[in-house]
Amino acid sequence: MIRPQVQNILGIIVAYANRTSEPNIFSWTDDFCLKEFRCYYNELIIDLKMYMTLDVWESLTEEECNALGFGWTPTLRMIPAIFYDALPIGLIVTSINGKMYEITQDYKNHIDNDVTGGCLAYGIRPIDARELKTK
Repeated sequence: MIRPQVQNILGIIVAYANRTSEPNIFSWTDDFCLKEFRCYYNELIIDLKMYMTLDVWESLTEEECNALGFGWTPTLRMIPAIFYDALPIGLIVTSINGKMYEITQDYKNHIDNDVTGGCLAYGIRPIDARELKTK
């Protein structure tokens, strides 16, 4: 079951996708399109930070990760690039080489923005995957 907080986040992402389709529909200039994309993106990040709190990140389930577009490896759910600028302070992420990092105020100096298949080279373990491993 997908929790209401995560459903809100999905709604935000869909609204963002819909808004970013507007330049393809209307005959806007390139400069205006870029201005609009930047505005949309800034609004997206504000909304994601509001709803995708540390508590939500730390309690994501496999089903919710699937719904939000997380990639996967055998041990991690890879974070979609759309969340790069909205990672909450205190979140523990794991790189594809197995190194763990805590998100801090200056995380962009330590965690690169390498993206493959739409996901960062960092992931999390959903709460239900963590529970299975400890049983």
